[in-house]
Amino acid sequence: MPTRTGPPFTVATPRPLPAEREGDHWILEAAGKQVKLTNLPKVYWPEQGYTKGDLLAYYFNVADAILPHLAGRTLTLKRMPDGIAGTTPYPRGTPSSFFERHPPKNTPDWVPRCVVPGEGGTLAENLMAGDVASLLFVANLGCIDMHPSHARCARYDEPDWMVFDLDPMPPSGFAEAAAVGRHVRAALDSLGLKGYPKTSGATGVQIFVPVAPGHTYEQTRGVAGAIARLIVAADPDGATLEWDTTQRGGK
Repeated sequence: MPTRTGPPFTVATPRPLPAEREGDHWILEAAGKQVKLTNLPKVYWPEQGYTKGDLLAYYFNVADAILPHLAGRTLTLKRMPDGIAGTTPYPRGTPSSFFERHPPKNTPDWVPRCVVPGEGGTLAENLMAGDVASLLFVANLGCIDMHPSHARCARYDEPDWMVFDLDPMPPSGFAEAAAVGRHVRAALDSLGLKGYPKTSGATGVQIFVPVAPGHTYEQTRGVAGAIARLIVAADPDGATLEWDTTQRGGK
């Protein structure tokens, strides 16, 4: 399927993206940093006609709200360089959407990184987004989803939140996820913990629980697992611990 293009921007935003066209790309300046933006007319959402330019304008407009939640955290990027329905084959069989954590070649020096142990214990650089320029650099990679780590770089092995991810499968939906969320709230209340819910996807709910410094991933995973097992025992018809979506039985 050939790549569709349209005008760079199809949606009016409170603040237009202040990028100037230079040949086949655009340049945006933010706090003295120049960000090269590419392929803004490429259609990323074929059904609606929304473009890569619309995606970048969105991130520019929500930067003040999103950056405090990304600050100091490594990112796992879900890159979709051909949009949400991309089918273009890439060299060496790389799919048209893929996950990435490490800085691509030619990443500017001003894009923040965090050096953490990778596979086999070797040190590896992971991308972060600390300001408007680095946020737009990351989005320009075709990154629609940004997944921040549970820990900040300075304490990369000590998460400062744990997450309950309630992801219902049909015929269950948002109402059923919210019902399980109320179980989570009751459990957290009994432990003197505070949870902050947010929507996830079309029907899911994620509940973020702040964690005091000094705890490991193993410890927070153990607490979350114990709470989840209690909820499943109390409501086996409404909740499950099954990871395989085909085996959840509509929960």
